[in-house]
Amino acid sequence: MSPTKEIRRPRVMGIAIKKKKMKMGKSKNLQVESVNKKKPSNQYPINGTDVSANWQRLQETIRIKTMTQPSYKTNTNSNKGKTKMNMSNTSERRVSNRVNGVNNQPKPDVWFDDVDPCLVKSSMISSNMSEKKLCKENSFDGLTRYIAIDCEMVGTGFDGSNSILARVSMVNLYGHCVYDKYVKPVEEVTDYRTQVSGIRPENLVNGEDFKMVQKEVYDIIQNRILVGHAIQHDLKVLFLSQPKHMIRDTSVYFKKFFNNRTPSLKKLSEVYLGVKIQQGEHDSITDAQATMRLYTLFKKKWETSLSQKMKCSKVKRNQKPEMILPVVT
Repeated sequence: MSPTKEIRRPRVMGIAIKKKKMKMGKSKNLQVESVNKKKPSNQYPINGTDVSANWQRLQETIRIKTMTQPSYKTNTNSNKGKTKMNMSNTSERRVSNRVNGVNNQPKPDVWFDDVDPCLVKSSMISSNMSEKKLCKENSFDGLTRYIAIDCEMVGTGFDGSNSILARVSMVNLYGHCVYDKYVKPVEEVTDYRTQVSGIRPENLVNGEDFKMVQKEVYDIIQNRILVGHAIQHDLKVLFLSQPKHMIRDTSVYFKKFFNNRTPSLKKLSEVYLGVKIQQGEHDSITDAQATMRLYTLFKKKWETSLSQKMKCSKVKRNQKPEMILPVVT
C-alpha cells in the first residue's frame, strides 16, 4: 500500500497579520485618549504654587473691585426674590457732597484747534460758556505771531454820524489780552453809543492820547498777522493800514457758509463756538477773543485755501503774453 499523504490546509497569513495590526492601532488610540483625558490643556490652577503672575494680578483686581462695589443684602422679612441694596453710607456721602459742593469738580477746558466743527460734539461745548472759555488757560500770555484786534467807536458831528476811536483791545493767539486802552477823543463827542459800545464819558476822561495809542498799535501789528471782524473799520479809525496777505477777516471768510452774506460776530460765536456775546453792551476784549477763537477753529483750512490762492496768483503773474499770428490761407 502506498503511504497516505497528509492533507494540509493553507494558512491565511495575510488576514491574521491585518487583524493584529488593527488591534494594535486600537490599543494605541485608547492610550492616547486616556493621556489626553488625564492631562487637559486648559487646566485651572489648584494650589497657590501653580498660579502664574498674570493670574495673581487678575485675582487682585477682582478683589479690589469687589471691595469698592456696594454690597447687597437680602431682606429676610420681605417676600422671596426681593432684595435691597445696602448703600446707606455711599448715598449719604453723595448727598452731603452735592449739598456742600465738594464733588463739583470743574470740567476740563475744551480747546479745539484745526478741527472741523462738524466733528465736534455739541455736548462737549457748553452753551453757557463764559468769557474765560474764549481764553486758553495755562498758556502763553505774551505777543504771538497772530493778533486779534477790536475797536469801540463813539459818534461825532451832526447826530453822531461820524466815528472816532474810543477803545482798542488786542489779544494773542490763545485769547490773552495783550493791549487794552481807552483813547481821549480828538473831537467833541455827540453820541457815546453806550447801548452798543459800552463807552461812557467817565471812561474817556483819563484816556490815552490818540497818537501814542496809534504808535503802540502800529508797533504791535507790524510783521504780524492781524485777525478781526470787518477789520477795515478798525484800521480806518486808527488811520493805519496792513498788507492784505497779513489780514484774516472773519466777516469775509465765513461768507461762503451764509449764502455769500456777511454774518455778524454774534451769530458766528453762537453757531460755531456755542458762546453768546453782545447780549447788551459790547466788550472789545470779548469780541477780539471770539474772533481769534473762530480763526483757530478754521485755521488749517483757512491757511491752505490762502496758500492755494497765492500759488495761482504767482502762476498768472509769471505767465508771459503770447503773440497770436494771423492764419495764412
